[in-house]
Amino acid sequence: MTVNEAISILCWVRTDYTCYRNRYKNCFPNINIDKMVIDHILNRRFAKALGFNYVRLIHVDRGVNSSSGSGMEYDVIKYRNPDGLSKFEESLEKIYYADPSDLMKILNMKVGSFPLDNVRDNSYLFYGKD
Repeated sequence: MTVNEAISILCWVRTDYTCYRNRYKNCFPNINIDKMVIDHILNRRFAKALGFNYVRLIHVDRGVNSSSGSGMEYDVIKYRNPDGLSKFEESLEKIYYADPSDLMKILNMKVGSFPLDNVRDNSYLFYGKD
């Protein structure tokens, strides 16, 4: 799957919405997701902390979903700057596009947990080779 193909099958839901599978089936009735997991790309708690009202959904293999598991997602919340907002949160930017780990997940690639060796090893896909 190319990045363009993957991005064309994203849908967005409110951060409080939890019926991912139903929404995804309604948006993409021709895509067979019987053996797939419907997952949010950005952690919902983190999205809310950034002031976002929506997160995007994608269908991925179960292994891809579990490889980028809750450990990484909760570490993002746990290690936020305790003295205030991050530089991103202070900015006027209201769209979080995607970082390399998000893009790998969109492409149905295993991200892994900390350390993010798999993201490092595949970063050439997004930044080119040295």
